[in-house]
Amino acid sequence: PETDAACRVERQRVIALLEDTSQKLVFLESIMPDILQHRDDLSTFVGNEISRSISEQRDLEGKYESLIAQRASLKGIPQKSRFKEVQDEIQDVSQTLRESTRNLCRNLKENPDVPGNLLKIRDTRRSLTDVIDQTVEELDHRGSHGVLVDQLRYEQSDRNRLLAAIRQDRDMTETVKQYDLELRAEQSYHDVQVAQRKREIVLMKQHLHSARYEAGINSSYFCKEIHSRSCSHTRIHKQVESMRGTDACHILDLSRLEQSVHEEIAQFSKVQHGHMLRHVSDWQAKYDQDHRYHNQNLQKLTEARVVRLDRLVALKERRAQEVDLATLTRHEHARIIELEHIRMCELGERSRAAAVLQHTVRWFLSRNSEGYSKQNPASFKRRK
Repeated sequence: PETDAACRVERQRVIALLEDTSQKLVFLESIMPDILQHRDDLSTFVGNEISRSISEQRDLEGKYESLIAQRASLKGIPQKSRFKEVQDEIQDVSQTLRESTRNLCRNLKENPDVPGNLLKIRDTRRSLTDVIDQTVEELDHRGSHGVLVDQLRYEQSDRNRLLAAIRQDRDMTETVKQYDLELRAEQSYHDVQVAQRKREIVLMKQHLHSARYEAGINSSYFCKEIHSRSCSHTRIHKQVESMRGTDACHILDLSRLEQSVHEEIAQFSKVQHGHMLRHVSDWQAKYDQDHRYHNQNLQKLTEARVVRLDRLVALKERRAQEVDLATLTRHEHARIIELEHIRMCELGERSRAAAVLQHTVRWFLSRNSEGYSKQNPASFKRRK
């Protein structure tokens, strides 16, 4: 509750200050001098010169930009006369533009727009009074100040636009300075190129003089040479014409001979064609007979081929059976040989085992007999 009361007190204090400010602004508006009666005369007196200067300034700026673009398009061409003319025009327009800018600035400084400024002050004061009244009403009814915030944002945006325009004007000034530097550089380059072209023109004039002297000598020599060549060509053409006449007579004789030969060949061809037409029926009958004969032979060969194919299939089957039987026989014979080899190996092993066994038994019997004789020699003798 104490905080709300403090806020209401502060709000009432702000409202009182804003109302006081609004009353002061109304008082200032009431004491403002009446200059609207003389506004048209002052505008007519001061604005004509300034308007004329501004229009001239715009025309010069447009002409300067067009000349700069034209100079950029003429940089790559070999003919430099037009480039020099454009360069001179750019210098003249640049100088005139500087003078016009100075005159416009001087007129604006010497003749300020007093009525316009006073009217602007009055409009600003009225708009500020309206904003203050709306803010007071909003504070009194709602306890907020949104109108004042919106007005401040709008003025901030206007200030930002003004600063952007100032920066753009500064950039334009820097661009003009840069163009001036480029113009001076182009002027120096143009002077160097002009001096070089003058030296080249002097050398070309010397070369042209020597070329004219040589051309006069060469022309007289070539005229005589051409006359002699034309006479020689005339004689050669006459000689060729006489030879061509002789060749033409020979060609006419050959043409008549060829025509007679052609007529005889045509007559012979007609006779042979009639003879061939008479034998067409015989040839057609012979063709039909030969066709039937060959068709019969083809049918017989086809039947024989079918029979032989069947026999070939049977023989292939028989051959496959014989091959399988031979393979089985060969495998069986190999198995018998292997079994016989295994049996012989077993018999050999048995004979070797029997021999070893007999040798062992004999050795054992002989050993036993020797031991017994040593133990009982009398009985051993009796046994003997």
